[in-house]
Amino acid sequence: MKIVLLSGRTTKQGVTAEIGKTSDDYLQNVAVIQLNPTLMEQMGAKDGDTVEVQTAHGSAVVMCHKSDIGENMGFIPYGPWANLLIGTETQGTGMPDSKGVEAELKKTDKNVESVDELLARIVEGRK
Repeated sequence: MKIVLLSGRTTKQGVTAEIGKTSDDYLQNVAVIQLNPTLMEQMGAKDGDTVEVQTAHGSAVVMCHKSDIGENMGFIPYGPWANLLIGTETQGTGMPDSKGVEAELKKTDKNVESVDELLARIVEGRK
């Protein structure tokens, strides 16, 4: 299922970052994608199921939650999971493009990786 991926700040993302980025609260509020219920139904996904998001920059497994976002869009809060998907190019602005990234979604049985697991995967990929 193809979507346009958006990323940005949320209140819960900010609050739980202060609790700790390795906390379960942070994972539960940042390793998520908000999707339209119609899109979730088409994918066979229910609220809280895991989906794999793939872009030209990378992939991440996150939990999906129902939202009133447009049917062809998905929103992920800023954080390590979003960072895997939006790339690093800033075009000299200091901030990578975090809006309008083409993405492919599929329902999965994979688990959401913790921050520590994501970092280990990134370090391993650089060797």
